[in-house]
Amino acid sequence: MISSRHVYYEHRKYQLVMKTFLKNYVALFTFGSILFPLEESFSQNFTCDSQLYQVVDNKTLKVLEPSTGQYQTIGSSSINYNGAGYNSEDGYIYGIGSGTKLLRIDNTGQSTDLGAISNFSALSYSGDFDLNGNWYSLKKNGSSWVANLIDVSVQPPSAQEFTLTELGGVAAAVKTNDIAYNVVTHKFYGMQDGLIMEFDHLNHTVRAIADYSLESESGGYGAVWADESGKMYFFNNSTGNIYRAVFELDGSISEYGFISTSAPNGGNDGMSCPSAVAPVFPEICDNGIDDDGDGLTDCDDPDCTASESCGVSGALYNSAFGCEGSIVTYHAFFTNNSSQPNTLEVTETLPQGFVFLQDTIEFDAGGSSDFNHQPVEGDTGVITWGNLTLEGGETVRISYDLVLGDEIISGNQYNNISVELTTPGTLAYPSTLSEAIAVGQCPTPNSYSCEPAFYQVYKKKGKNQPNVYGKLNPITGDYDAIAIASDFANGLGFDMNTGLVYGASGKRFIQLDADGVVIDQGISFSKNVYRGDINDDSEWYGVVGGDMVKIDVSEAPSVVATYSGQGLKGWDLAFHSDGHFYSLHNQTLEQFNTDTNTRATLGTITGVVSISGGYGAQWGGSDGYLYASHNATGKILRIDVATLEARVVSHSTAGLSKNDGFSCPTEIPVIYEFDYGDNSAFPQSRVLSYRQDLSNDNVPDFSKFWLGNTVNFDDSDPSNAEADGDLDDGFTLSTEIAEGEVSAIIGLNANMEGLAHYMLGIDWDDNGSFDDVIIDSEYLTGSKTVIRQINVPSGFSDGDVNFRIIITESDLTADQLSGDIMVLGEVEDYRYNLTTVCEGENCEVTTGNNGGLESNGSLARAVAKRNYGRVKTNSKMHIKDFQPTLSFYKTTKAHRTSSNSSYFPSSGLTGHESVTVSSPEDLIGITNAVDLFAVDYYLNEKRVAASLLLETNDEVYDHSKNVCERLNGKSIEETKVMNLDGIQVIYAKIKDEHGAVEYSSWFSVKDMDDQYEVYSRWNVDNYPAGDYLNFQAWGSTPGQVFFILKHVLEQLRGDKDIVSNTESEALPEVIVKKGRYENGALIMTIMNTSGHTEAEIEVSSRNTEQESFSKKTYTVSLNGNSEEEILLETGHLFDAGLSVRVSDNAAYDALYLADGAWGADFNSNLSIVSHFQITEVQEIASPDSYLVERDFSISGTSSDVVNVFRNLKAGERSLVCSEFSTISFDIENDRPLEIVLVEKGLVEWDNRLKYIIPVHTEKSTVILRLEDFIGTRITENLELKSIVFSFISQVENKESFKFSASKIKFGNERILSVNSENQNLVNAGLTVYPNPVKDRLNVVFESEINGNYQLSIQDLTGKIVVLEKRKAYIGEQKIGLDLTLKDGFYVVTVVLPSGERLTNKVIVN
Repeated sequence: MISSRHVYYEHRKYQLVMKTFLKNYVALFTFGSILFPLEESFSQNFTCDSQLYQVVDNKTLKVLEPSTGQYQTIGSSSINYNGAGYNSEDGYIYGIGSGTKLLRIDNTGQSTDLGAISNFSALSYSGDFDLNGNWYSLKKNGSSWVANLIDVSVQPPSAQEFTLTELGGVAAAVKTNDIAYNVVTHKFYGMQDGLIMEFDHLNHTVRAIADYSLESESGGYGAVWADESGKMYFFNNSTGNIYRAVFELDGSISEYGFISTSAPNGGNDGMSCPSAVAPVFPEICDNGIDDDGDGLTDCDDPDCTASESCGVSGALYNSAFGCEGSIVTYHAFFTNNSSQPNTLEVTETLPQGFVFLQDTIEFDAGGSSDFNHQPVEGDTGVITWGNLTLEGGETVRISYDLVLGDEIISGNQYNNISVELTTPGTLAYPSTLSEAIAVGQCPTPNSYSCEPAFYQVYKKKGKNQPNVYGKLNPITGDYDAIAIASDFANGLGFDMNTGLVYGASGKRFIQLDADGVVIDQGISFSKNVYRGDINDDSEWYGVVGGDMVKIDVSEAPSVVATYSGQGLKGWDLAFHSDGHFYSLHNQTLEQFNTDTNTRATLGTITGVVSISGGYGAQWGGSDGYLYASHNATGKILRIDVATLEARVVSHSTAGLSKNDGFSCPTEIPVIYEFDYGDNSAFPQSRVLSYRQDLSNDNVPDFSKFWLGNTVNFDDSDPSNAEADGDLDDGFTLSTEIAEGEVSAIIGLNANMEGLAHYMLGIDWDDNGSFDDVIIDSEYLTGSKTVIRQINVPSGFSDGDVNFRIIITESDLTADQLSGDIMVLGEVEDYRYNLTTVCEGENCEVTTGNNGGLESNGSLARAVAKRNYGRVKTNSKMHIKDFQPTLSFYKTTKAHRTSSNSSYFPSSGLTGHESVTVSSPEDLIGITNAVDLFAVDYYLNEKRVAASLLLETNDEVYDHSKNVCERLNGKSIEETKVMNLDGIQVIYAKIKDEHGAVEYSSWFSVKDMDDQYEVYSRWNVDNYPAGDYLNFQAWGSTPGQVFFILKHVLEQLRGDKDIVSNTESEALPEVIVKKGRYENGALIMTIMNTSGHTEAEIEVSSRNTEQESFSKKTYTVSLNGNSEEEILLETGHLFDAGLSVRVSDNAAYDALYLADGAWGADFNSNLSIVSHFQITEVQEIASPDSYLVERDFSISGTSSDVVNVFRNLKAGERSLVCSEFSTISFDIENDRPLEIVLVEKGLVEWDNRLKYIIPVHTEKSTVILRLEDFIGTRITENLELKSIVFSFISQVENKESFKFSASKIKFGNERILSVNSENQNLVNAGLTVYPNPVKDRLNVVFESEINGNYQLSIQDLTGKIVVLEKRKAYIGEQKIGLDLTLKDGFYVVTVVLPSGERLTNKVIVN
């Protein structure tokens, strides 16, 4: 079948031939009947063939011979050049000389200068031709790319420049030292540092399409060639190595790899005809590529017949030492590297005195032997294994044992193995195998120490694996090799009395020492032995055939008994601390009873999934259990021989064969170690713990029960005074005592179902003894969080308290809080400083009705409008008495149409909490929530917890509780990642500006159809797209919070499975604890958990509500301390979003600053606002005043009410006015205005604090006393939420209005002045209030001398309507006047005793 790509190649070659013919020969002129060719001769041009041309040292043109990597020189140019390419239109090579000249190079290597290139702006050393005679090059200028095109047929040469668009790729695009044109993809390609760049000259794009940096050298690739099939060849300047990439029609690369090598060269460039057939490279016999293009790869190619990689390779392992009477072992491996069968004969020349004993031959595929040549026991000198046939790629393993006789010679004795191959032309490598065995006098056996170790004889799966004596590494599950072992070594047992190991090597009884020296003990068996062990009386029991044989090894070994037909089945047996021997095989446990000397089948083990096959290594432990290693899987089982209960407790290497085990049974098994308590104030405590942690996540792979997310073992006691010497994370305590209690959160974990026992000891007086002990149990099927309220002893208010918590698999008693617990589990110690923080009303938390808008400054105006609307409409959903109970709500229609209320518990942690519904339904429309539900939990009349559910589509809810207005008075005191019933959640302790503490946690649940996926992230940006149920909970104790969220998780599990997504880092390593904005600067306290020394802070901010955001990035140096304060000079801000990032931490902190926002409220049917503008305040706040940042102006028409409102502080905060007595502002208004101060906790709008100010046709300064606002209650405790400027129309038809206010400030001004049109009437020494006044006016002024003064009031006609003459004394004078005047404007005048005249204006209304 002919491929479409082949048809394309042939069609393209035809096009090129015809185009060249027409250009060279048809372009003639005719005179009469005679044809005259053009003058230019093409006799010195190049042929379009597979030659790879290369400029070396910038001027010498050479041809690379790819099969050898050698060069043939063509000739040199008098001018250096680069960026050369082959022009398919005329057959010449063109390059760029001296940086800007166009050169033409002929087939002698000589160059012709065609002149300087005008407008040239690309790279002079990287270029090539398309098929139309156009030369291209590209260049990166800063962050942009440009390309040049030169039509070399046009003289003088000129470049056309065009810009390129960089497309997304595997990496950022980079410049390359050369490019070449690909006729298959119609694009140019180059390579730099293993990155292949694609240049599309037709669509004007550039991108990095492939990254082969791991397969290639770094640096530049100065020569690039191409051929007709789409293959491209890249030459590395520094190494001379050439790499080939095979391109498909769609531009993808189907194959890439090393192809050849030549001499390195820096000043080089490559050229080739892109339409020529592929060059022939030599076949590389081990890279999996058909390098020479003959359709045969590696060893299938006859070119590789004589290659070492396609012959037979050998390897040899052997014992290190031998002496007379010892048994030594050789393992020889022969691998057929060819894909064709190979037959070989192996000849071994033995050292003198070495006598053949036994062997095994193993093929790892379909190989075979006719066994015509096979050594037999007793052979010496030359032995042969013949006619061994190996399939392609197959390995044969020949393992053989030799006994050293009395003719041995001391010193290093070498064997000699040679291989003869029957396949012609193939090689054996190496030609001979020879290794030394040190021969000498037999030493005193080196005893094994009785340590907690599992020893094994094993052979791992895979090629060239010898049989080895080794010791199990309990951490890795791998083995530490000791010595080469015989294939026949088996039935080994540890004699605890001598420290030596005894067993069998085939039919011989042997002794094995700690150096791996094997000594024949002179006892022979009738059959090979595979099962055996030694009891504590130095008696070896082993199975020979079906019999149990007993050998006394306390002195010279001797057979003392044979128990016919009583041998245990299986692959090994082990001595048990009960005095008997056991063997496990195919889940069946057998016992050899040493009292009756009989065998019995005990039954089938339970508790593990059935594992078929043998257990080649079995051990007895001092803990009374039997341990068995499964050959195929490497799983190590612990078996209770009394109950037959078994479970996996460790893991070794899978696929073992030749497996046998021995150990000293008086030590705890090696798979265990102790976990210590780490508080030095307590007596030492240690609990058995598992050692193996193959995933390195601080969770042992086969623990049954543990505390928290992690558990580890300790090599030594890590205790210290701070109780932080160990990795503890299973116990969290609220350090604040609330109502005489603290909340304890205990994380219990299990990977096996069962009853977990735990115990908590508490030392209240810090004296190292336990005052309270709590003992309990929980049935676990996985992770479970237990929440307990702990009663604090009466009289305890604050101080250091010590805690110890222990979890085990069996019952616990109080006396086990110290000492050794020989039961598996974990112990953790903690030291907390407890403080009483709230009693009575101070323990109350915020309502769920105010939740959901803590974080995002972009909604500040919506928040302000919502809060203003709540007050104006007398919303009371934040008050318990106006909230429906949860039980009542569930009977309503609202509940029947939404199941959201069912997620929440009907009581709190104590079981005595009442639950009310507090849903902030006004979040719908101003957030991305599509549905919501909130509840408050009350203990008596105190709100102790609240929770909020927000349902969102396509994305997570975009406001998180943790942000918590940290730049507006609140602070993050603690953050932690918690395991809540197997789900990772973030927990935070938050303190407000008054010292009140809330604990909060949150997670979002994504519906994955078949299961729920739970995310808990610090930032909303770290959540993937999807539909979510977003849960937030906060409370006065962590226990209340987690009790609610545990119930939520239980409800979700009732619907479908839930999983925790922990892919992203949950917590940032640098977090803003708290901050504040003051006079154009952000001052922040940074928590730095990992000692970072630099952070990048991006601030996206705006100065007013109506401006666009602008970004600025600050690089901030940190001192590496756990806490420090930093300052950012930002200028005036309305709101800002901040992100704080550090290197190598995917999680980052995000927080928001939002001042109280100005907003306008009106009925659009009755009012039209044509202008509403917010501007920056042009005032600097003084230390003793509070400046309301930003001014406003508004105008329009209305027959109703138009309100301009602003929260005085951000969010739910209020302005405490205890230090202020006045409010002042500059005002200009063409209608009277009502000024409203909204008190914190205002319920009835009619009870608002208000003041009417008259018209001010020009900007005037107004100072009002707070106590003169109508309705003012207790001024010294006044807290204000917001301010409102209200225009109230007095007509039925719309009337125009216009007013503006600026420099709004709370302070302590001495004067209240109402300015009139006549500025001469203003006197700063005279105060009149209230103003407007109804019936009683207060007049205040100061006199510097004693004497009489006169007070008069005139109407606007000048008529005196009030006249008073009174006595004045030095100091402030305050007069109260009862008025019975008509409404209107009046002038108040006071003539002082000194004759000074004071005047002011008052409105009677």
